[in-house]
Amino acid sequence: MCSSDLFPPPSGMMAKKFDGYFDNDFEFPAFQAVPKEEKTLREVKLGNEGEKYSYLIMGMFHPPTVPGDYSFRTRSDDASYIIVNGQLAVDDGNEHGMRTRDATVHLTGPTQITLIFGQNRGGAGLEFEWKGMGQNKWTRRLGLFTPLELPTFPPPMGFRLKSYDG
Repeated sequence: MCSSDLFPPPSGMMAKKFDGYFDNDFEFPAFQAVPKEEKTLREVKLGNEGEKYSYLIMGMFHPPTVPGDYSFRTRSDDASYIIVNGQLAVDDGNEHGMRTRDATVHLTGPTQITLIFGQNRGGAGLEFEWKGMGQNKWTRRLGLFTPLELPTFPPPMGFRLKSYDG
């Protein structure tokens, strides 16, 4: 007898790859289209896959201890962002060489995490790690994540420019 109840839920994060560099625009039109590729990642450690592509990587983090403080970080070349429950936590935007940015957030339960990564030209890579509470060292393991199909984005930021005649 086979039943889906006998299998554990999937773990990891859903990665969707799109053609084109999103250039720090969360409303990048390609994000509304069908992705070029989809895969479930057990760890986020992407290398150079060419030029001009972008990723949305989504998962629900199930923290082992709540409430508690958890840290998330990316190391990327070029742009990367971490969105935690719809709020921008890490902004490592624009074109640059490999560099690390992190943030610590207070969690009270399962939490939606979205990574946005884009590669324009030159070297490339993305690594994502987390730590907190009983996990006192940075880890890439995504066993406490379940894949999500849809990303969460922060509310719009900045100014909207409108031009009027006369």
